[in-house]
Amino acid sequence: MKTPWLHLCTILLGASTLALAITGAFVTTNEERPLYSLGLFHPVAGTSLVILTLGLALWMSVVEQRKWMRRLGWIAFSAFVVEGLLGIPMPPRPLPVRLSHTLLAYLLFSTTVLISVFTSRVWNRGPEIVEERTGKLSLQSLSIVSCATVAVQVVLGAVFRYGVTNVIPHILGAMVVAVLSGVTGFRVKQQFPEHRSLRIAATATIGITLSQAVLGMAVLAVQVINPEDPLPVILLISAHVGTGALTLAANVVLAIQIHRNVRKARANAEESDAASTRSQSLT
Repeated sequence: MKTPWLHLCTILLGASTLALAITGAFVTTNEERPLYSLGLFHPVAGTSLVILTLGLALWMSVVEQRKWMRRLGWIAFSAFVVEGLLGIPMPPRPLPVRLSHTLLAYLLFSTTVLISVFTSRVWNRGPEIVEERTGKLSLQSLSIVSCATVAVQVVLGAVFRYGVTNVIPHILGAMVVAVLSGVTGFRVKQQFPEHRSLRIAATATIGITLSQAVLGMAVLAVQVINPEDPLPVILLISAHVGTGALTLAANVVLAIQIHRNVRKARANAEESDAASTRSQSLT
């Protein structure tokens, strides 16, 4: 990385993308929309992010030596353009368009978080390889399953908010996400308490997932206790949408950190045995 300012710009892009997702919830959450004026900021912010991402992609094209990172910058810009086109007001917007707009927002936020991670000083120092204890399900596999489950849960949340399904599938999905994310995070913290990158990613995943579950229960409770006032529901759902995006991003970052830094002990042992056999054959 040529300059720390690039990393700071990616952090700004990620924070702005999260804010964009939250303001989008002010538009779609409730028909009464007492905070609809905040939602009017949504298209303006979206246009600003397209311009910011274009600038970031151009900047990365100049200073980034990693070809795949330059490509990632342009992929992010293209995705923001598509997201903006999907969000163009044309009521009534078809349900597939609304769902695509919502789901792409989650993916975009995870992408901006990854770009921020990949441009950080810690990432550019290189991996710190550690060995995983043998187990029936490796951390690599568990992290992939956890990410996939969170992605499905995001879809279930979106279809529920748009009235396609009831809340039961979303509640069941939340339970599965909490278990898988918790197990993955705690296994990482238990096995590698001294590994800074893994420990931070695991702690963030556990904390954000727990917050997301609490917010989900709060939304249901408020809807039952005070169904006449939409304002608390809108605020809680908007926070729930934001932490949902954070949950997906945290699981993705944890999975990437695991795949980068963790090696299977059995595989390492086999490689060592093979190397020993080759050495003996040479002698």
